[in-house]
Amino acid sequence: MVWVLGAALAAGVTGDPRVVVAAVFVFGFWVRRSGLSRQGAAVIAATALAFGLYGCLSISGDRRDLARVRAAALRSETGVLEGWVCAFPVYRYGGMAFDFETRVEGVPCVVRVRSKEFLVSYGDSLRVEGIWWFPKPGRRGYDRRLLGQGVCGDFRAIPGGVARLGGAGGDWVTREVLSPCHERVREELGRGLGARSGFPIAVLLGETGYLDRGLGDAFTELGITHLIALSGQHLCFIAGVVMILLRCLRRRSTAALLAAISLYVGVVGFIVSLWRAYVMALVLALAGSLKRPLDPVGALGQAFVIVLLFFPHTYYSVGFQLSFLATLALLLAVRELRSPTSKSRASRVWFGIKSSLYVSVAAQLVVTPVLIYYFDRVSVLAPAATLVYTLPVAFVLLYSGFAAVASAAVPAFGPALFAVLDRAVGVLDRAATFSADLVPGTVSPPAPEPYLYYGGLGLLAFARGGRGRKTAGWSLVAVSFAIGILRRQVF
Repeated sequence: MVWVLGAALAAGVTGDPRVVVAAVFVFGFWVRRSGLSRQGAAVIAATALAFGLYGCLSISGDRRDLARVRAAALRSETGVLEGWVCAFPVYRYGGMAFDFETRVEGVPCVVRVRSKEFLVSYGDSLRVEGIWWFPKPGRRGYDRRLLGQGVCGDFRAIPGGVARLGGAGGDWVTREVLSPCHERVREELGRGLGARSGFPIAVLLGETGYLDRGLGDAFTELGITHLIALSGQHLCFIAGVVMILLRCLRRRSTAALLAAISLYVGVVGFIVSLWRAYVMALVLALAGSLKRPLDPVGALGQAFVIVLLFFPHTYYSVGFQLSFLATLALLLAVRELRSPTSKSRASRVWFGIKSSLYVSVAAQLVVTPVLIYYFDRVSVLAPAATLVYTLPVAFVLLYSGFAAVASAAVPAFGPALFAVLDRAVGVLDRAATFSADLVPGTVSPPAPEPYLYYGGLGLLAFARGGRGRKTAGWSLVAVSFAIGILRRQVF
């Protein structure tokens, strides 16, 4: 049922008739399999309709606010904004960016402010003087990008144009506890590693502004930028360490595990892929506490609905789309895995390698249309590179957090701790750059027709050994790319 509600909510957010048709199809398929009565089907249909209407009204309001702010900005390219910093500032070389809750001609909105000053924290009440920034004519998807980020415009502060006002915004816990922890971890990593701090900060806190461009390009070429993006994989690594520590202490506490990942998510701030994983973890933990069957796919659907209910605009975020599609592919692929028949160590190792490649290929197939649409390229090396670099990235993630906390608690340990981290980041940097230079793996295929493509993948996923369905699935995938080739030739 949750996927029916999620499909209806997505249909309302997009307003795309094809999504509406897909939602109706999902609903009909679910009703037929579940054997609902007419009264039950009517209740679910009414709920789905309400979800779709909510999504439509929410996104319509966001688009209306975006249009109002743009019209006001066009009337006056310069301006003075007053408000408060409503998200953790993102630091970059030469400046910073932060979401700023303000009013533009009486319209409450959130604006993305870029400044060359580094003296801003979450909750600060500010007066910002600057100019509005608009992209060059013809830039694709600018409004969609703003909508996906939940902001109504880009505002560039002039030098010296940021002044503090009295008071503060936001909740007390985030302002006085979580935000200082976030900043302290960033400062410790920056102080201990210097120019090499970009990768640990990116993989631990989600801030990619300091990431070395060469290493970032290498990860893009290898198709493993998802290892940097904070997601469920990061929560699994952290949860694994916490569980090991609890086992060493001979304790088994779900509350302690949830407290640890909640603290990490709170210190990082709002990143949609991380919050998706966090909601899934809460749903699964609640199911375990209530002695109900654990269903990761159902938990993913519930996370989809919850995130969209509170943040409908995130549907247009590329991070949201990639996160949910890749996770769905992973969960469905894991369901198809079978344990090895042999109990030997070699057999288990080979099974692990083969399973990892299978799951990575499945995720790559599902996210390919999205990658082509947004980035015009996709890496054919992504499954193999993911298998190679997952553990090194996990080590940097966990050790970075340990080193930052330990050096803050006992500064004398800092040099020794960060020396190990500096060596690990250097080895990872050289290995990734060498791999990307040795075997360039990105290609730029035409964008397939998404509904035919995913329809073909759906037939393949539920073929269950049927040769006819597999043939039809691969045929739909091929036709979707053929339509993309024709579209590229014509337009």
